[in-house]
Amino acid sequence: MFSRRQFLLASGGLGMTALAIGLLPKFSTGTAWISEASAAEAFEVTHSDSEWHTILSDEQ
Repeated sequence: MFSRRQFLLASGGLGMTALAIGLLPKFSTGTAWISEASAAEAFEVTHSDSEWHTILSDEQ
C-alpha cells in the first residue's frame, strides 16, 4: 500500500511526464503557439497607436 506522500509524488511525476510528452512535439517541430490562421487574421479597422489616442477619449 502506498503512503500519501508516495502517492502524491508518483502522481505528480506522472503528470509532469504527461505534460512534457504533450508539449515536446510543439518545441521539436518549431511551430508557434499561435496558429498561422489566427496570426494572419485581419481586422476591419486598423489604426496605429497614435491614431487610437486621437480617436479615443481619456475615459475610453
